[in-house]
Amino acid sequence: MDEVLTLEEAAQVMRCSKTHLQNVIHGRVANVPALPCVRVGRRLLIRPKALDRWLRAVEAPLQSKLQ
Repeated sequence: MDEVLTLEEAAQVMRCSKTHLQNVIHGRVANVPALPCVRVGRRLLIRPKALDRWLRAVEAPLQSKLQ
C-alpha cells in the first residue's frame, strides 16, 4: 500500500500553512488546480506521488512563462 501524508505533513513538505493547503485542495486559490486528496472521515490524506504530479503540473506553466 502506498504511503500517505497528513495535511500537516504535506504542508511541511510544501512549506506553507495547513490553511493554505486546505484552500488549494478545495480549489479556492485562483489559477491553481485543486490538489487531489483522499478523505477519511474528517482527515485529508495526500499521496506523495499525487503531490509530486500536482507540483510538476503547476510548475510547468511557470517554467514556460519564465523563459
